[in-house]
Amino acid sequence: MRLWGGRYRRPPVCLATTIRGKLLSTRMRYETVKLEAIEPSTPFLSTTDFCPTTDTKMPFNLISSTTQKAPYYSPAAKNISKPTAGLVLGRDLYAKKALGAFGSAKHGWFCKASHAMIFRKRAGEMNSPIVHWSLGVHHFEGSSCIVLPCEMKVVPGNPGKRYIEFPRKDAATLVSITSMVGIECFGVAPHSWAWQLQNLNSISAHLPPALRLFIDTEMDNPLHLAADNAFYNIALHTLEWIASDIGCDYAAGDNVVQILFKLVKFVTKYTDAKVYTVLEKRFTALSRMCKHSGELLQVDEAAQCLTDEDQRKVHAEQDKATEALQELQQYRKDYKEHRAAHVKATGGCTKKVVEYKGPKKVNYNHLNQKTCKLLLPPGGLLWRRRGMDTWCSRYKELPTREAKDSAHGSEAGALLQCLRHTWCWYLDMKGFERTACPITDLFDDHYDAGAAAGAAKAS
Repeated sequence: MRLWGGRYRRPPVCLATTIRGKLLSTRMRYETVKLEAIEPSTPFLSTTDFCPTTDTKMPFNLISSTTQKAPYYSPAAKNISKPTAGLVLGRDLYAKKALGAFGSAKHGWFCKASHAMIFRKRAGEMNSPIVHWSLGVHHFEGSSCIVLPCEMKVVPGNPGKRYIEFPRKDAATLVSITSMVGIECFGVAPHSWAWQLQNLNSISAHLPPALRLFIDTEMDNPLHLAADNAFYNIALHTLEWIASDIGCDYAAGDNVVQILFKLVKFVTKYTDAKVYTVLEKRFTALSRMCKHSGELLQVDEAAQCLTDEDQRKVHAEQDKATEALQELQQYRKDYKEHRAAHVKATGGCTKKVVEYKGPKKVNYNHLNQKTCKLLLPPGGLLWRRRGMDTWCSRYKELPTREAKDSAHGSEAGALLQCLRHTWCWYLDMKGFERTACPITDLFDDHYDAGAAAGAAKAS
C-alpha cells in the first residue's frame, strides 16, 4: 500500500492502525448499516475449511505492530510477547542440546519486579546469557523472563554502600532460566534523594539528585532470599512446584501457611519461632495488594459516568481488589490457626501475653491520644489524620484502620476502634484468642452500646 511521500507500509499494519484509531467512526463520521442477510440456499463454507490441515505451533498471523519493519521476534521491550519468550527459550536449550528441559522453564518464578531482586549466573557455570547483573521484571510462566541489564556501582565516599545503574543503551531483553544452579542475587530497595542526603556522606558532591536502587542484602541465592521474605505473594500452585522441585515434603491438601512453614524451615533451617516471624512478612506483601481496595470498591456510582470500556476496567479492578482482600483474610485465618495449634502442641501458654506492660483496663471517659498510646500492643501505631476528625491505627506494616469521631459517637469511640484493630492483629499474629488480651475490658459490649448511642445523638 502506497502512502504519502512514496513510502510503503504493509497493508495489515495500516488497516490495523486505522481500525484501532477509529478513523472511520470518529473522524470520517461513517456510520455502518446493519443489513439483513438473506439465508442462502446452500450453506457457506466456514473459514476453517480454507485453513491448512496442519496449524503452526505459534500464532504468527495474530502478531501486529505499528512499525514499518516490525522486529516481530526480536527481544525488545516494545514488542515483548509470549511467542518471543518461547523462541528465546528454545534457542538457548537448542544451543545447550537440552531440548528435553522445556518442562523446567518454571525456574524463573523469582524474576518479578515486585520481588526487587538483581541476579546473574556465575561465570563458568554454563554458557548463559545472564553473566551480567539484571533486574528481574516479569516471568512468563513456563517460558522466558524479561530483565533489565544493570551495573552495580559503589557510592563515592561510602565504600560499604552500593547502588545499581541502568545503561541507557541497553533495553529490556529476554533470558531463559532452566536451572537454579550457580545463580547469585542481591535484594534491592529504592531510596529517595532525601534519604540519600540523610544517610550517605557527601552524596550531593558526587552524584546528581535521583531516586536510586540500593543493595539491601548480602549476596545470596534466589531460593534463600525468597524464603527470607516468605516467598513474597507467590501463588499456592507455584509453591507446591517449588517444594517438589527442591525435595521438600508436603501434603496434598496443605494451605498456603502450612506449605510456607515447611518450605521456609526446609530452606533456611530456622527455628519455629523465627519461621513464624518470616511468615509475618507475607502479610506486608498481601497488604500492598489491598492498599486501595476500599476506595476501589466504593466507586460504583462514579463508574456510571464512564464509557462502557472504562466501566469494564473498573469492574475488573474491583474483582481483583475483592480477591486480594479475601486472600489476605484467608491467610490471616490460616496463620492464626496454624500458630495456635503449634503453641498448643509445644505446651505453650495461650492465656498470657507477656510483652505488654501497660494498663489493664480502659478508662473510656478519659480516652485520648496520650492515654491510648499506653494501651497499644508492641508494634502498634496510632495517629490522627490532619484536618479531619479521623483516627488511624495499624500493627507494624499491616493494613490501616480509619475511624471517624462522628461514626463512633465521640473521639473516645473512634480511639477504641483503633485499639481493637491493633490488638486483634497482634493476637492473631501471636496465635492467641481474644480472651488472652491483657486489657480485660477492651472487647466488652457496653462500650459499643455507649458509642452507638453517641453516634445516634450526633446524627
